[in-house]
Amino acid sequence: MSRYPDGLVDYVRANYMQKDPVELAAGIKKKFGIDMNPKAVRAMKKRYKLSGGARTKVYSSTFPKEVCDYIKSHYVGTGPTEMTEKVNRKFGKEYSRQQVLSFYKNNHLNSGLTGHFVKGQVSHNKGQKLTPEQYEKAKATMFKKGNRPHNALPVGSEVVRDDGYHQTKIAEPNKWMLTHILIWQQAHGPVPEGYHVSFKDGNRDNLNLSNLFLETLQEHLEMNRRGYRSEIPEITEAGLNIAKLRIAIRQKSDNGKKNKEDKPMAKKTKEKPIKFTSEKFKEIKRKMDKTDLEDYVNGIYFQGFEKGKAAAGFDVDEILSVIGTVKGIGPAKKEEIRKALMSRKE
Repeated sequence: MSRYPDGLVDYVRANYMQKDPVELAAGIKKKFGIDMNPKAVRAMKKRYKLSGGARTKVYSSTFPKEVCDYIKSHYVGTGPTEMTEKVNRKFGKEYSRQQVLSFYKNNHLNSGLTGHFVKGQVSHNKGQKLTPEQYEKAKATMFKKGNRPHNALPVGSEVVRDDGYHQTKIAEPNKWMLTHILIWQQAHGPVPEGYHVSFKDGNRDNLNLSNLFLETLQEHLEMNRRGYRSEIPEITEAGLNIAKLRIAIRQKSDNGKKNKEDKPMAKKTKEKPIKFTSEKFKEIKRKMDKTDLEDYVNGIYFQGFEKGKAAAGFDVDEILSVIGTVKGIGPAKKEEIRKALMSRKE
């Protein structure tokens, strides 16, 4: 017999995952009028093997319950800096921004603020002019109209990027192009869509036009996969030809498979063996095993006619009718049955 009132255990089972023992004890008192401390609630959970569930929140002197509840109720749309000011003002605390930021992180609180300007958002200092003091401080570092940075490079300058590619400045104020593509375009015109320019010897510093070649994305991938590139330009050229050949063979094979899939499957002409049901077998009224009779009839069905004229089109009832016209049954009667079937077919 349970020591607890009816419904109390069911109440705990339904709520222990969402409520900690303190909250469960308060709920039990309110619903059943029973004073249970959190320790008794934990003992009851253990007795009924209710493992897991919400744990009792332990508050510290640094962040007491009222401060925690306030932050958790107001953190959405409020960043750590603003929250620090609000909490210090409301509770007379002296939290630092770092303390509140750590509280956000430890409790997985996301204010939803990104720190980025969103479309339509107005800057807080829009329309405000610098004070004379601010202007004097900033004047020394201000850009004057038409001023160019001291490190600005003229059009035609060439630099090497971190990835080893050379690039050339082609227009002001800051428009650049990869140098090897620029050299190719100056000699052959724009690079066709779906192609890119590569180095025959793999050396990005060798910008001679003779060292550059065009390849498609497929060819580029095939050469990388197969290791067809080399420091020797002639080997790379041979590798490009092999890559083109492999791609052509693969495409032809894929087209063949596609065409085969598009063609309708040939209709099967092979006839299925004849099977007699028990009722059909009784209609024969022959003193013969049913399996033997099936083998006998199928022998006629498949082998007793010229190829291509076999019993296609004859059903079981029709064959039984023909067999019924021939007295007796056995190998000697096959020719009579065959002739009878052929005449019926004609």
